[in-house]
Formats: sequence, structure tokens, C-alpha cells
Amino acid sequence: MKNMKHVSIIFRNNSNENAINFIKTNLEEIFEQYIIFTNYFLTDLKSGEKLHADAFLALDDSVIHKLSEYIDDLSKVIKVNRSPDREALKAISKIPVGSTALIVNDTYESSLDATRSFYEVGIGHINMVPYDSRLEHTGIYDNIEIAITPAEPHLVPSSIKNIIDIGYRKVSFDITFKLMKLLDLDIATVNRNLFRHIHSIVESNTVLHDNYIFGYLKSEMLSRIVNTSSTGMILVDSYFELVYINDTARRIFRCEDKNSIKIERSVLLY
Repeated sequence: MKNMKHVSIIFRNNSNENAINFIKTNLEEIFEQYIIFTNYFLTDLKSGEKLHADAFLALDDSVIHKLSEYIDDLSKVIKVNRSPDREALKAISKIPVGSTALIVNDTYESSLDATRSFYEVGIGHINMVPYDSRLEHTGIYDNIEIAITPAEPHLVPSSIKNIIDIGYRKVSFDITFKLMKLLDLDIATVNRNLFRHIHSIVESNTVLHDNYIFGYLKSEMLSRIVNTSSTGMILVDSYFELVYINDTARRIFRCEDKNSIKIERSVLLY
């Protein structure tokens, strides 16, 4: 496909293959054939090696700090945040008020990030403790009876029997939205997938969500009205950049991707 975009996902290492595959698959479901995603691991990169892509996704701050060694344009880097699945929060909401739950992930940083994301979406009825495997031998977790884990139950201390596995967290909406805008992929297929994605997760930034949903629905209504016309319609901005094209015009120009159409000023003057 023309104008195929390439995005590199940078991880610290490949120690958690299941989580790595989940994140990549999650992104592929949203952007489908418009982006080729490739995983890279800092532990495998050689000194002096340079990475080339249209955008780079970094899984945590420690990755971003080291990326300057391997890429030339840091403006293409997006820090990946992840959000809990909407269905998963139903199980957490059933935990009795005032209970203490251990939040278990593959690293302490990931456990801390998961804990923060739960508090941000309004889970405040329980006390959440991020798990640090380096402290398990001290016995500080011995009196905790509940563990919440995003698909890492094997890491939960053996003393805890009540384990709530909520599955891996998905890529946050704001990250996918930034990627869509950065790569100029504001197209129908991606927007439909993004619309579904936004309803499958829970995040604190509802203003951004609401603005996007309102804009998407308004655009869909316009498209349905305009696309019933037998007349080809094209909308451009003041710089003659294509903003909208209906289905009839797509057939006339024989194109699927509106970004492949270039409008010359002289064409519109006649």
C-alpha cells in the first residue's frame, strides 16, 4: 500500500513476551494495514546503531532517556501510557471498601504505573500497594489478602490466595490519537477503530474523549449525508490541502487514501 507508515516500539528488554505481543496487537487492531509496527529492545541495540521510522513509541521514561543514542529526531517519540479495560474495573469495584490490595506487575515501575492509573480513573474505595519483588522477603506483604494483577498471576506472592487477574492494560486513547495525527492517518477506518477502542477502556481525561467522540459522530453524520450524493465532492483548506472527499469523488479519482490526492491551485481556479 502507498504511504505505508513504519512505527518502532521500543522496550527495555524482551523479558515479558506476552505483554509485548499484546501491546503490538492492540496497536495493529486500531491502525490495521496503515502502519507496520516493529519491536526493538534496548538490550539488543548496538552502540552507534541508528533506528529509522516515521514514529517511535517508548514504553517508559528510562527508554526515552536512552533513545537519543539511537534516533536523530526526538520529536517523533511518543511515551506510551496504558489504561485499564472497562470490564476489568467491574471486578475491582466489587472489592469491599477499605480493603488493601497488592498491585502486581512484572516490575515495580509497572506496578506503580498500574496503581496510579487505577486511582486516576476513580478507584478510591480500596488501599492499593504497588508490588516490589525486592521487598517480598521482608514479609511486608504477608498480611495482604487480595492481589490485583494485569495478567501476571505467577508473580503474586504465594501467601495471597485471592487473585484478581484483570488482563493486560491497553494502549491509552491519547497515545493512539497522537499517533494518528502525527502520521496523518485521520481516515475513516482508523477513526472507526479508535472509536471502538475508546469505549473499551477507562481513563481520567474525559474531556479529550468527549471532544473526540462529538467530532467523530458529527463527521459520520456529514459523511452519510454527503455520500448519498451522486456528485463528487471535495473540501480543501486555505492551503489547498484536502480535508474531505466523498465516495463518489474517490471513485472518480480511483483512490482509497485521501492523502494520495494532491490538489493544484490552478485546477480549482478554472
